[in-house]
Amino acid sequence: MRLIIMLTLLPLFLSTTIFSAEVGLTDKEAKAFIENLWSTSHFAIKLGSMTVVAKNTDIAKNRISEEVYKALQAYEKVGIIKISVVKSSQDLLKGDWNDHLAYNLGGVRGQIVITKTDAGETLAKKGGLPQKDGWLVIRQGIFRVDEIIKNEARRKGIDNYRIIMATYTAEWTPELKRAQEMRGKQLSEKRKVIMLIKFDPFSSTWKDVAHDLANTDEDFTTNNVSRALGE
Repeated sequence: MRLIIMLTLLPLFLSTTIFSAEVGLTDKEAKAFIENLWSTSHFAIKLGSMTVVAKNTDIAKNRISEEVYKALQAYEKVGIIKISVVKSSQDLLKGDWNDHLAYNLGGVRGQIVITKTDAGETLAKKGGLPQKDGWLVIRQGIFRVDEIIKNEARRKGIDNYRIIMATYTAEWTPELKRAQEMRGKQLSEKRKVIMLIKFDPFSSTWKDVAHDLANTDEDFTTNNVSRALGE
């Protein structure tokens, strides 16, 4: 009986030991993970008819906020898309009762149609990323990790996480960089990242959970990693 009990407890002991073991990740592996993750980094512009609203973008319903509209206008200025205004805010204010209702209660600020230009299509093909029907998919750039500053294990409940801090070099797609500069956002080639990744024991792979990005000489303006950890 004692032998049977010992044999029964042995697999349980072994499984518990394995389960509680820390999942390792070397700095070299962390560097490779980030570069692989960012190898397909892109921004995508939905094409077709869109409703501009005061706030709360809902791409599934073809509704974009005024802030997103401003970003699209910058992309138009660099030549990768064309925006045709079907109905402006002034048109709505001067329109019929339905237009007034849409403006005042629905927050509608206009109707536009977005199409890609020849230059935009060429840029998308140059980026080499798969295109999605009804979208224009542009590569953000090429990113190389320079140094892993921190690679710390963190455990939350039954899950294994790692917090990675790194510096990297960004070779931005020029059109993206110019569009951002038009909106007062400077994108330096020298950058830094704080990234939270989580180990998936079922696939034996690490998954990106949250990250904060900034130019190397600037403070982070987001706090996504801390929020994801509940700190």
